[in-house]
Amino acid sequence: MAVAAITLARRNRARDAVLALVRRRPGISISEIARELSEVDDPEVLMIALADTDLRVTDVQAADVWGPEPSAAELQTAQASAQRATSTVLEGALTGALSREEVASRIGVTTPQAVSERRKAGKLVGLRRGREWRFPAWQFADDGTLPALTELIDAYPGTPLALSVWAVTPSPDLDGNTPARELTRRGGPERVLEIAQALSAAAW
Repeated sequence: MAVAAITLARRNRARDAVLALVRRRPGISISEIARELSEVDDPEVLMIALADTDLRVTDVQAADVWGPEPSAAELQTAQASAQRATSTVLEGALTGALSREEVASRIGVTTPQAVSERRKAGKLVGLRRGREWRFPAWQFADDGTLPALTELIDAYPGTPLALSVWAVTPSPDLDGNTPARELTRRGGPERVLEIAQALSAAAW
């Protein structure tokens, strides 16, 4: 019993030291904690304490960095603001967008249903407004879709709306060209896909 009590006391001391350090230094990594507290107790006890306090470390960091949990009214206000911002971005992305019938004519398929199938297969970018699907103009050339469009849709880590915004935004990585314009240039699809894949890797 004495051994168990001593072990518990040692674990509690190490746990309290971990929590105190996290409160002083929000964002500190586990490896930094281990270095800072290497003399608190032997490594085995310290690792046990880190495991014991893992959830609380996260909670303390969140509270110190982000402040108290928002109220229901604050959350509702934030959600309404986010919805308004999304609607504004969506309207911009849909400027000049094509209907299913217009896309069918542009890319040379026989029916609007074939356009829908291409969207579902990840070969076209579609954005929904109400009950209607619209297709942003950036993805089309005069006689079809842009080169490597399917590969770009597959590689890009964000939503179709985010992709549509990104595709028409000038990029310093593309010498000021937009990704959509770069897709039409020699060697451009490779550069655009490389950037999209890098974004995907960063997202993970």
